[in-house]
Amino acid sequence: DRTTDAMFPTPAAPNIVKGFAKIGYRTIGIGGVQWFNDKFITSNFWGKYYFSEFYWNEDYSETCFNAFENQINKVKDLNLNHLKKPIFLFLNISSTHEPYMGFGESVEAQKKAFEYVDKHLPRLFDFLPSEFVLMLLSDHGECFGEDDLWGHGFYHPKIMEVPFAYLEV
Repeated sequence: DRTTDAMFPTPAAPNIVKGFAKIGYRTIGIGGVQWFNDKFITSNFWGKYYFSEFYWNEDYSETCFNAFENQINKVKDLNLNHLKKPIFLFLNISSTHEPYMGFGESVEAQKKAFEYVDKHLPRLFDFLPSEFVLMLLSDHGECFGEDDLWGHGFYHPKIMEVPFAYLEV
């Protein structure tokens, strides 16, 4: 049973990923932050229950300063741009997560991390097929002094504001 009024590609789907699979999309997930590491019981379900393919490794995580480039290289290795079948690609970008690629812990550091992602984003599109749905997202928001709070290890409305982009072509 659904607990949301969110619209999925097909009403018979329990979530957006399964919805795209039901209408013929190849569903691919590439995790970023270490939370997606399948050694954790809370994270080892992505490939089993959601995506037809799910990838994560340490080189995609927030501890790797060129993580987004590594994720793009994974997309390139999947050789998707020659497919006739449409894809649904979920990409969790860890580069904008603390420690912000080693730039420090500040608004300016996160801004530099976003600039890094923006710089490399066009390369990602070179490796996508002619028909795709792309979800780029963080795993949570961040407090930068709101209510005198910093970071994300607690509840605050700013932490619930997840940076997210959706593109359908």
